[in-house]
Amino acid sequence: MVLAVTLLLIALNDSLVFWGFSGLETGMAAALLTLTAYLFMRESRGARVPWSALAVAAAAMTRPEMMLVAAVTGGFTLREAAERRDGGSLRRLAAWCAMFAVAYGTYFAWRYSYYGHLFPNTYYAEMGTSSDFANRGMGYVHAYGLSYLFLPFVMGTAALVFAGAQGMRRDAQYVLAVIAAWAFAVIMEGGDAFAHGRFMAPMVPLTYVAGVAGLTIILSRAIPQRRQLMMAGLLTAALAALALARGSADPTVPGDRHARDEREALGRLLRADVPAEYTVAVYASGAVPYYSQTRALDLLGLTDETIAHSTVPNFGKGIAGHEKYNIPYTLTVARPELIMLGDTAPFVMPKATILQLGGGLPAYNALINDPRTFELYEAAAFRYQGRWFNFLQRKDVVGKIATDWTESGGYTER
Repeated sequence: MVLAVTLLLIALNDSLVFWGFSGLETGMAAALLTLTAYLFMRESRGARVPWSALAVAAAAMTRPEMMLVAAVTGGFTLREAAERRDGGSLRRLAAWCAMFAVAYGTYFAWRYSYYGHLFPNTYYAEMGTSSDFANRGMGYVHAYGLSYLFLPFVMGTAALVFAGAQGMRRDAQYVLAVIAAWAFAVIMEGGDAFAHGRFMAPMVPLTYVAGVAGLTIILSRAIPQRRQLMMAGLLTAALAALALARGSADPTVPGDRHARDEREALGRLLRADVPAEYTVAVYASGAVPYYSQTRALDLLGLTDETIAHSTVPNFGKGIAGHEKYNIPYTLTVARPELIMLGDTAPFVMPKATILQLGGGLPAYNALINDPRTFELYEAAAFRYQGRWFNFLQRKDVVGKIATDWTESGGYTER
């Protein structure tokens, strides 16, 4: 019953479901974290080869926060060797350290030699050292912790420390340490801008399985009769399922799907009409570069080294991952031929309209309000199903691609 209930709860968790098909690393991170914990628990029961070292090394290659999980796993391996002091435990500790060092060390040496930075580019684009990040991160962990019922499952895991068998107690201590390390990492990162708790998703399987096991033990102690225990367990699972299922009814999903479809259409349009050597600057660097196959400039710096390492005011007070920009670099060094202004609008936007409407991102407002922008670029638009993709076109390439409207030439027929 424990396994069945756990699988049901995992299947109803909208974070794993949503991000599982997003194309990002979330699903792999969750799988590798769960695998690491499984292998470590096998090793604590006598398995000779510490495969958890390779699993957590792969996890750390997937998401850098997994280095904290590696530290927890290595620390518990060290603790067991210190407590047992037998040859097998010491050999397992030495093998664990060697396997992790070779696997992750090789990867890190390659990455550092290629990129020249200790952390991935997104770290510099999204993270800072002010208390604003921790405050934002605590709000993120609190909100999604409540949404995904983490508190009762963490309490269930804690119950195993006191009520479980000896091996189960050690497992629960390990799980709690991993949960604490991961929560600390997410808090210090400042959380994420997207819905569905992407940064919390990797913890879901491990937290749920440990929590369900602990809650089951509590119920079995409180309700010794098997039939009543089954009824209480089913009722508890049903209530938890209803609570989790509520998160799947997200009214923003259709809008997100529509935006993705529009960006795919824009990418295909650019691929058909824009020369391959052009650079297209975007604020949503995902579907558009993928489908256009053009060189892309990420104006928020997630995939651009210069912008990611730029200094911006009020860093940490805005939307996570949407705060960095560097207008001088964009206009005078990168010099993209096209700067996309967003998804479709019901009308074309000349310079006056662009300035009047503004936008929600500091990077967008800084760009359109910089006097150099409209000295170098003019407004243009593509027509798409009765709506318009508005963008800025560098003045020296005006007329070299087919557009449906330009500020200098007006409407055209293609």
